[in-house]
Amino acid sequence: MSKAFPVTVFLLFIVLLLGMVGLWHENQRTHHAFIETQKQLLDLSTNQKTLENQTNQMQTQVGNLANRISNNQRTFTASEITYLVKMANLRLTTQHDLTSALILLKQANQEVNALNAPEMENFREALVKNISDLQAIAPVDIKSLSSQLTQLQTDVPKLSILVAPKPNTSILENTPHQAQKKWWDRAWDNIRASLKQLVVITHQNEDIPAMMTPDQQIYLQENLQLLIMQAQWAVLTHNNDVYQSSLNQAKDWVNKYYVQNSANTQAFLKSLDSLLSTNISPDYPDILQSLALLNPGAH
Repeated sequence: MSKAFPVTVFLLFIVLLLGMVGLWHENQRTHHAFIETQKQLLDLSTNQKTLENQTNQMQTQVGNLANRISNNQRTFTASEITYLVKMANLRLTTQHDLTSALILLKQANQEVNALNAPEMENFREALVKNISDLQAIAPVDIKSLSSQLTQLQTDVPKLSILVAPKPNTSILENTPHQAQKKWWDRAWDNIRASLKQLVVITHQNEDIPAMMTPDQQIYLQENLQLLIMQAQWAVLTHNNDVYQSSLNQAKDWVNKYYVQNSANTQAFLKSLDSLLSTNISPDYPDILQSLALLNPGAH
């Protein structure tokens, strides 16, 4: 055997050993790389779960925030609706302002419709009914009533007061034997003739009121004007009882103390009847009751 053979075998062994060592080292590096990759994958999976959890938490927080915003918006809108209804009631009860009250209630109804909340449906129905009830009430034209009453005050002096005319003594003086009568008999005849003439001139079927002096006539006119002024004050304060009683008293006086077959008197009475047919304080629905359906403690 050649001496070179053992050397060759030894060298091959060395090469093989070195190859095995290198392969082992490579295997170790691969193993470490695999472990590192697994670790990274595990970390990535953990991070992904963490991210998913964080995302879910954020979504939950956003949802809660949206719910709070929605609830706050509804609370704010409900407060605004309550304010509008209360303002409408205030306009009705203190100012009898039907027009403004309707505007406020319609605005409240728009707010309810915008929310589109099923739990407010009963309140919305009550609100719509209140609006319908108010629309059926004729508004009181204060300006027109006040103007008509002012005109009546102006017309009072134009009315003819029912008074006895002066005695027509010429009739009695031409009566036979009148001059031979005593003075009290002549005076009584004059009074009877005057009364008969009063009945013919005024065409009254009722008892004739006592004769009025000029001062009493002025007093009657002034008091009639005061009654009309009192009715005018009642219009401004929406006091229907005072309004009706004042105009009825004025009508009674005109019927009793003024000439009925006068065109001025008839026109005056016609105006009084027209004014008496107006209710200056109509019955309004209690619109505050609807708030119990919106919020039990609202009113």
